[in-house]
Amino acid sequence: MSMNGNIPPGTVYNLSVAQAAGDIPVTPTLLDAITAAITSSVNAANSATAAAQSASTASAAANISSAAEAQITTQLSQVVADMATVQSDVVTVQNLINQITTIGAGLTAGINLAQTSAAGAQTAANNASTYATAAQGSANSAAASLAAIGSSVTNAANSATAASNSASSAATQATNASNSASAAASSALSVNAANLLQKANKLSELAGDAVALSNLLGATPVAPTPATADNSTRIATTAYVQAAIAGLGITSVVGGTF
Repeated sequence: MSMNGNIPPGTVYNLSVAQAAGDIPVTPTLLDAITAAITSSVNAANSATAAAQSASTASAAANISSAAEAQITTQLSQVVADMATVQSDVVTVQNLINQITTIGAGLTAGINLAQTSAAGAQTAANNASTYATAAQGSANSAAASLAAIGSSVTNAANSATAASNSASSAATQATNASNSASAAASSALSVNAANLLQKANKLSELAGDAVALSNLLGATPVAPTPATADNSTRIATTAYVQAAIAGLGITSVVGGTF
């Protein structure tokens, strides 16, 4: 049943069914129209009551016939019945208005809840975005740290290899030095042995010369007399000494004369 026409007397209108059928567009304009219809119905009922009362008064005043009075009474009864129907329709419309108000309040609450939920979802999305950005930054830092660790490990490995090579080189040099020292020692021993042999031979020669000199010294040894001005390490003979004393003008010394 559509609300676009007149509501038959005694009709109880189901708002939910009407809304499902699309008969009632719930708008402020419709509410105003329903209110105006209720007001008009009330005014019409009041007018009918006044008309009935006026008719009753006129009938009594005019002392009309019983048949006319009976007809008026029937009409008045119909008017009263119509008024009761109008009043019932007014109650029905008021109930519809109450239902519409309740639905509107529910819709408003639903809209507010949806808006609150949307705001919460937006906040959660913003937080998720922030967390995702922070996680990406942490991942980048971790990757950089891993890269630095890898570089450090590579450098450490290279350093260890270089140290191993240096140790091997040092060991080789130590071995070469030991071999060189052994060779030098052997060479030195060989040279010392040769020198000792040579010195032994020289001593043997000197011993022979000493024996020969001793034989010479057993007689009166003679030597060449150096010049008077000679100041070298040559052997000074007695002749050299006397010449030197005479040069000094000394003619006598204690215990003897020259």
